[in-house]
Amino acid sequence: MFKYSNSNFSNAGKYLSIEEYLRSFDTPSSSKKYPVNSDLIKVIGVGGAGCNTITALMKMGIQGAECIAVNTDESHLNRIIADKKILIGKDLTKGRGTGGYPEVGEACARRDENKIEEMLGDAEMVFITYGLGGGTGTGAGPVIAEIAKKKGAIVIGVVTLPFETEGTHKMKIALQGLERLRNYADTVAIISNERLNEVAGILPLEKALYVGTSTLAIMVKGITEIIMKPSLLNVDFADVRALMSNGDVAAICVGYAEGRNRVEDAVNMALNNPLLEIDLTGATGALIVVKGGPDLQLSEVSKIADIVKKKMLSTASIKWGADVVEDLQGKLKVLLVVTGVRSKNLISSREKPVSTRPRIPSAGLFPPSEDKVDEILYTYLSVIDA
Repeated sequence: MFKYSNSNFSNAGKYLSIEEYLRSFDTPSSSKKYPVNSDLIKVIGVGGAGCNTITALMKMGIQGAECIAVNTDESHLNRIIADKKILIGKDLTKGRGTGGYPEVGEACARRDENKIEEMLGDAEMVFITYGLGGGTGTGAGPVIAEIAKKKGAIVIGVVTLPFETEGTHKMKIALQGLERLRNYADTVAIISNERLNEVAGILPLEKALYVGTSTLAIMVKGITEIIMKPSLLNVDFADVRALMSNGDVAAICVGYAEGRNRVEDAVNMALNNPLLEIDLTGATGALIVVKGGPDLQLSEVSKIADIVKKKMLSTASIKWGADVVEDLQGKLKVLLVVTGVRSKNLISSREKPVSTRPRIPSAGLFPPSEDKVDEILYTYLSVIDA
């Protein structure tokens, strides 16, 4: 069963297994098709890990957002399932990847900035996901974030840190890449592979990785379901944008429950993502959307808002909405967007490095000089062609 410190997921008095936890985000109400402008929200996977996440999201059936895969490795890109695929830097790498060099990944993205701008279109919210420590994601991801930010989008990064067993050099590259992403992203959610190993290490590999992917899915589903269709008490995309554009640390959470204690259980699930470990103490703002069946009571909606408010600053701004969905008879779903939260796995664009934080030694990786890129490409492609 799925247990971790502080709060455990409980539903009708029992613990949820990982499988039950993941299935709870695929309730009948999520499977309905509503007309929605998928150009509004883009989910972009960059590099090998990011593109694999896009395939997983497509299989989950994410609605209301366009899923785009971006890579320098043409053969890997061909195997990905996505709404759209973008190969960058083909004239530099011949479609063979970056060899793990972030310098090359950045150069590829710079070379194809026009492609990236066209891909982004008029998106107002952009999720960018990739694995830190490699070449394409670490190098190209911040460039895509920079372009999206210049176009006026809210940018949310969801990235993974390497396993400790992958070595200190890869971790150093990862942390340097993270610092660059922070310059352009409004919020960055960091999924530690070490933490994933603690939470889901005993699962089969595919299921364990699916737990990590579900964190991004929760975020995307939360946003798209908030703006997917008008509610009886409405919260719309303008509310989401106003809340998240201030640069504070933000979390997007989803909770689901049924039974006698469904109010408390749904809020508990929403606030206790085991990979993010969110603390609402000091939170400054929240959007709350409650979805339930015809039996949903106004008192339940009010109680959910009260539970969340009591965990936040007394001066926090809260807006809530509610909707009745026939398929949710006896069930309750809570969608939360909360700003000003605290988590070691969430950072904002406004946070400054703490003075006690170890300084990351510069390896001269960013920004790469043209001579450095040419040298790496010559060596890398020579080995491939040999």
